[in-house]
Amino acid sequence: MPTHDGRWSHVRMELDQMPDYIEAIRHAQRTFPEARIRAGLECEYLPEERSFYEDRFFGRYQLDYLVLGMHYYQVGDLWADGFSSLTDTEALRLFTNHCIFAMESGLFSFVAHADILGCSYAGKEWDKNAQAASQDLIQAAVDLHIPLEINGYGIRKPWIDSPEGLRPQYPWRPFWELAAELGATVICNSDAHDPNDVLANHSELSEITRNLGFTSIFKAHELERKGAWMSGSMG
Repeated sequence: MPTHDGRWSHVRMELDQMPDYIEAIRHAQRTFPEARIRAGLECEYLPEERSFYEDRFFGRYQLDYLVLGMHYYQVGDLWADGFSSLTDTEALRLFTNHCIFAMESGLFSFVAHADILGCSYAGKEWDKNAQAASQDLIQAAVDLHIPLEINGYGIRKPWIDSPEGLRPQYPWRPFWELAAELGATVICNSDAHDPNDVLANHSELSEITRNLGFTSIFKAHELERKGAWMSGSMG
């Protein structure tokens, strides 16, 4: 997601790249009319830029959807990295509250890698604090009818040697066991940073969601624009 002030440009596109990005999508749509190709962005949530999202992304560029991909959360006047800084319960609380606040904005069609708290929280152990934060996040998603993404990219990253044994950074199984218990809707996604990774690990994710008894799973063809209302996507 580009921002008007260029923050996080080391991992996000610049605003002046948007026209080329949109044209590439429109060209693909014209070239392959038989395919359902959607235009979207994975975004951080900056509350002060809400009108920017609406006017620029949904207005000028007519995007079909936005994805909440929280890599950063607010700590006072600063922003912390959610993949590395969730080292205590206060950081976990701030991260979870910001994610819920973002979901309540009505801008996002689903939450990407919803369980990234498993990458860095405390000793990377599923304890009562991790469970409480996850329950708050999942319950908010259920109440707001926002799907949560179970993401295969974490399987391809270096695994974590946790108190529970060696496991992927995400999906964090206890999180998804709780999500199934609370009745969350899930989206299986590959987080393809490379075209070769499209649908990567999809079979593993399908097995996880099937074994946990998820019955509400969005597919790619079900994606519609969210705006201020609800839809879902595979990404």
